[in-house]
Formats: sequence, C-alpha cells, structure tokens
Amino acid sequence: MAGASKDSKTLDLTEIRKHINDIDERLQALINERATIAQQVGVAKGDLGSAVDYYRPEREAEVLRSVLERNKGPMRDDEMLRLFREIMSACLAQQEPLKIGFLGPEGTFTQTAVFKHFGHSVRALPTRCFRRSNVARPILVSCRSKTRPKARSTTHWTCSSLRRSKLRARLS
Repeated sequence: MAGASKDSKTLDLTEIRKHINDIDERLQALINERATIAQQVGVAKGDLGSAVDYYRPEREAEVLRSVLERNKGPMRDDEMLRLFREIMSACLAQQEPLKIGFLGPEGTFTQTAVFKHFGHSVRALPTRCFRRSNVARPILVSCRSKTRPKARSTTHWTCSSLRRSKLRARLS
C-alpha cells in the first residue's frame, strides 16, 4: 500500500510540474509580446521628432501602483514589484538602453541602488564624482532640452536628477 501511495504522489508531482511548465511557456510568450510592443513604443517616440524621455518615472510608478492593486498573493508585494521592475527594465532597453551613473567603484551600495530602482537591463557606470563640469550639466541640459538631439543618445540619470523628476511627478 505504501508503494501505491508513493506512485500517486509522483504522478501528482509530475502533473503539477507539467502545469508549471505550461504556465512558464505562456509567461515567456507574454513577456516577449510585451517587449515587441515596447519596441513599437520606441519607434513611435522616435517618429515624434521632439524631446521624448525614454525613461518616464511617472509611467513606471503608474504601472507599479497597478501591480500592487492587482496583487492578491500568495506572492508578497515587494516580490511582485521586483519582478515587474525587471520586466519593465528589459522592455525599456528595447526602446532605448539607459546608462545610469553611480558614485563609487563597482560593487558598492550605490550600484546596488541603481539595479534595485532601474532593474538589471541598464548599463550602470561607476563614477568617481559627480561634478557639475563633467556630468550634472549635460544631464540637466539633455533632460530639459526642448529639441531632440540629432543622434539617438542614451539617456543619462543621476541620483539628483532622479530625485528632481520624482519630486516633479509627485507635485503634478
């Protein structure tokens, strides 16, 4: 009898794993569909011919708020947010890969903060310092420019410009 019970558990486990594999396949297809649509968004933004920010913190916040509202468990909110942040990071990289400067060498907490906020599809660039002369001014100019640069440049963000954009999003 003990052998029969073990066989039924194995059968159940085999069926459960098959079901998980089916779900994984559908998830992968949906993520790829989302990435294809993100590419189309990038093309549409490029056709506008005006200054368009590829990274829109207010849009990201809107998506993440919706994720929280829809989450009924069993996954915790922070786990679900982390998954969606990575999906959004990978999809944004389909439009225009972000280059994010962080203070210090690789492996520091500032690099970890970049990946936690922007996901792992960004290019994190270690910087010795953020002096107005070498980093901050071009960033501020490119973020506030009314005209799109002729070449498609990668968007750069620093912690201070990110804080300003978050503040602007909260105030509006």
